[in-house]
Amino acid sequence: MSKEKLDYIDAIRGLAVILVIAVHVGQSIPNLPDTIKNISKMGQFGVQIFFAASALTLCISASNEDFKLRSAIAFYLRRFFRIWPMYMIGIIIYFSIFRMKCNSNLYHDCQEPYIFENILSNIFLAHAFFPSANNAIVPGGWSIATEVVFYLLFPLIWTKIFGGKKEAISRFELLAKVALLQVGSYVVLNQIQTQLALDFKNNEFLYFSLPFQMIAFISGFIAYEIVKKRTDRTSIAMLALPYIAISCLISLVAGILLDSFLVPMLSLASAASLLTIIGFSKIKEPPKTLIKVGRYSYSMYIVHFIFATYATRWFYRHFNLIPDGVIGFIFSFIFTILFSYLLSLLTWKFVEKPGISAGRHLIKRLV
Repeated sequence: MSKEKLDYIDAIRGLAVILVIAVHVGQSIPNLPDTIKNISKMGQFGVQIFFAASALTLCISASNEDFKLRSAIAFYLRRFFRIWPMYMIGIIIYFSIFRMKCNSNLYHDCQEPYIFENILSNIFLAHAFFPSANNAIVPGGWSIATEVVFYLLFPLIWTKIFGGKKEAISRFELLAKVALLQVGSYVVLNQIQTQLALDFKNNEFLYFSLPFQMIAFISGFIAYEIVKKRTDRTSIAMLALPYIAISCLISLVAGILLDSFLVPMLSLASAASLLTIIGFSKIKEPPKTLIKVGRYSYSMYIVHFIFATYATRWFYRHFNLIPDGVIGFIFSFIFTILFSYLLSLLTWKFVEKPGISAGRHLIKRLV
């Protein structure tokens, strides 16, 4: 993939991380007007844009892969070395912050949630399977866990449902397979709910799980079919609109059966993610600021909590440096984006880039 062809994907990631930053800044500033608070809350759906963009990127990368043993090993090693080094830095950062807060007597119990089992599952990127560890060690770490499980399933979904390297399958076959995948995800979700006896709540374990979030990744697959295989307006409309209608109908029925309004809500967010990708792919020159932010979006996602949550609340409570209300939100929003970006320049150079390079060297030796 050429640099130019990736610019719109970087811009999409830039938009996604800015939306995520908005929601966490909104949670840290008191006395926000209800309108601003509700708008900032919608930023949580930036994660679904991330998921859709991730699926799209994997499809583009896999378009020349056969996913036999050697290529499958290379695929998993690339993904591991892409995310693991920076995630380990996240564990170190937030564990250190937690210990400092403990030493300041801000916590009565300094064992939870940083117990051995939770930390270990995060180190091995297996925290998607442990409710107590899923989002407890690195803030926002649930999305990395969900992404990892998706990586494990991607070769199967790519080859068996979307036809792998083959030419575009028929629209009706594609829509039928996608519908079955969505229904199957909700069936698995229901089984998980039954086994664990958990309720559907926003930003809790069931919401974080891949079966719940699968609809966002499916939107990324559909985006690939549109962006790379069906580029004229008629073909786009004939695939995107039926897909959105079918997925929203399925999610509405599933939401009724599962007694959760979050199911259709997430379907709408995923549909919006698909339309966002299509729109950005048609822009000849995406905004350069979003492109720059998007190139460091993974590090920004990991580190932005330092500024959006911890620094903002600390400055507000102890030094009264950040006003409340709209002015405080704007100040903290800009402050978080700026310092997250600057810190991410360093983590890209000293953590992410060396990790990617190490993965490449290992792949050359093993595959």
